[in-house]
Amino acid sequence: REGAGDRDVLARTRARVEGSGVWPAREVALVDGVFAFPAIPEGVYALVAVAAAVNPGDPEFASIPLEDVAPDGHVTLALVPAHRVAVRVVDADDAPIVDARVTLGAAHLGLLQHHGRTDAAGEVALGPLPNGLYVVRADADGFLAAPGVEVAVADAAPAPLLLRLARPGGIRGIVVDDADGRVAEATIEVRSDTAFSIGESTVRRTTFERSLLAQGEVGAPAGGSLGVTTGPVPAVPELVPDHAQGEDAAVSDVDGAFALEGLPPGTYTLRAVHGRFAASDSVEVRVRAGMTVEGVRLRMRGGFPLTGRLLDDNARPVADGWVELDDGSVYGTDDRGGFDAG
Repeated sequence: REGAGDRDVLARTRARVEGSGVWPAREVALVDGVFAFPAIPEGVYALVAVAAAVNPGDPEFASIPLEDVAPDGHVTLALVPAHRVAVRVVDADDAPIVDARVTLGAAHLGLLQHHGRTDAAGEVALGPLPNGLYVVRADADGFLAAPGVEVAVADAAPAPLLLRLARPGGIRGIVVDDADGRVAEATIEVRSDTAFSIGESTVRRTTFERSLLAQGEVGAPAGGSLGVTTGPVPAVPELVPDHAQGEDAAVSDVDGAFALEGLPPGTYTLRAVHGRFAASDSVEVRVRAGMTVEGVRLRMRGGFPLTGRLLDDNARPVADGWVELDDGSVYGTDDRGGFDAG
């Protein structure tokens, strides 16, 4: 028989759904222990129920996330005791980082993650979470993202985690022609043996903010409802991928200047290409943590058109092949085996 304590827990329980047609997560309160998510598009989803504390010291509960749920189904979620994971984020000098973005999710599931910002002490507690293995990640403006750290919840809150963020490096320079004129809209190709992605921090921040809004922590409507709009489901933003061997690009501005920010320490090879010039020589730059290398100059050269065809031993065109020049540039062939190196 349901007691007063059970009714109190159910009154503060909220159900969340996230999946192929819903992002960020949608959240609803229970009514007499029942929840419903109307107008869910076809797809595959994960569900969870969470009863967070209203007052300090209140016991907290959560369900085991239910995966591979299809719309128009009926499910039962069982609440079990849950705990929070305390995280402290600091810099290389062990100073707390305020407003660091911390994300926690199940080690085997990329959905229904918990998000929070660190306070003035660099601390945040995420949850509540049932027993299980989780991965915690953190990043902050002006810092490189920390690698994911695994943490286990087993019938009690685990020991607080300490995540240390490093300052990124950068590269600034200009692209010029043979007469030292500035070259705008040149593409700066960047290669490195260090995993990196230009603009990744911006994408991470945008994704985090949208997810945090869905948790009702950044300007959500009163009562914690999401206020999710109806209509076509917006595209889920894609994180810029890391590369085992980094390769990316930037573009010079109207003054020929370019800036590569947020780079992890490592060696980078830069080369400028432009449709009106031959490619510049490659320049190798060593980047250290927290330092920006200034004054890199990439000089474009005068060039000549180079076109041709790639044929096999029987003089038949080779489609979707590739041609590599001595400077390392690579060009693909069309359905007639033709290539255009500019």
